Amino acid sequence: MAELPAPARAELPGISLTRTRQCLTGAIIAHTAVRCLGIAHVTLSPWAVREGVLLTQLQ
Repeated sequence: MAELPAPARAELPGISLTRTRQCLTGAIIAHTAVRCLGIAHVTLSPWAVREGVLLTQLQ
C-alpha cells in the first residue's frame, strides 16, 4: 500500500477517495496494535472506531 499513490489506493476495496491519504497510517497503527497486544484476529469494518465501540456496546 505504501508504494501506491493516493489515487490508486481509492481503487482498493473499502478505501474511499477521501480516506486515501490516511489509510496507510491507519493500517500501520492497526498492524502495530494487533502485534503488540497479541490479538489473534480482528474484524474490519468500513466504519470508524467510534461506531464500532457503539455497536459493540449495543450488542
